[in-house]
Amino acid sequence: LQRQFREVKDALAAAVSSNDHLREQLHEQQMRSQDKSKDSLECQAPFTERLSESQRMAEAELALTAKQIEAMDAELEECDQELVRLLNVQEASLAELTRLDSDVSLWRSQCDTENSNREVLENEMNAAKHHFNGEHL
Repeated sequence: LQRQFREVKDALAAAVSSNDHLREQLHEQQMRSQDKSKDSLECQAPFTERLSESQRMAEAELALTAKQIEAMDAELEECDQELVRLLNVQEASLAELTRLDSDVSLWRSQCDTENSNREVLENEMNAAKHHFNGEHL
């Protein structure tokens, strides 16, 4: 019985020793992993900073582009309003041109009629002069 007790005791001591050894190995591996993780984070830091800076720049550029688009939209709206105003002016000018063209046609017609009437009167006056001069001679 003592022999079995000693064997169990030896086996238990071997298991405890083995567990202690495994615990030390786990601790060492954990330390190595933490060191690698720390190194990895240190290597990542510059890239993370550059990425953050790139993102800030992209956001700033996006905000600037949005402002430029707003300004262009406002300018486009102003141009559209100016176009509508100019189209209205053109329409009014065309209406005035049509009215003036009609007036010119009427005045030319009146002028032609008056010129014809004048020629008739001049011819009658010339005929009357010849008749008068012929009677006085």
